[in-house]
Amino acid sequence: MSIKQIDDASVRFIASGEKISDIEDAIRELLENSIDAGAKVIEIRMARFGTDSIEVLDDGTGIAEENFKSLGIRYHTSKISNYQNLQESLETFGFRGEALSCPL
Repeated sequence: MSIKQIDDASVRFIASGEKISDIEDAIRELLENSIDAGAKVIEIRMARFGTDSIEVLDDGTGIAEENFKSLGIRYHTSKISNYQNLQESLETFGFRGEALSCPL
């Protein structure tokens, strides 16, 4: 899937304040990304209990090179294109209730 911007009308429904506040949150996010990428085998390596580095190795599909420039841009994702996608069917860990600023 390609990474694209969520439409402007839908952006107001998505909270922008979600943060990674500890090592556990970081590992959970990385693990969910691996699962979303279809990984069947996931290995997590940490240096100094994750304070120096966290490395996740998996057999998932990864991100296509043409999407590299869109990584990390606010409101860009491959998982949804508008708010209605969240109401219909979403089968990934990428967007769940805590990512929304209002209830479905």
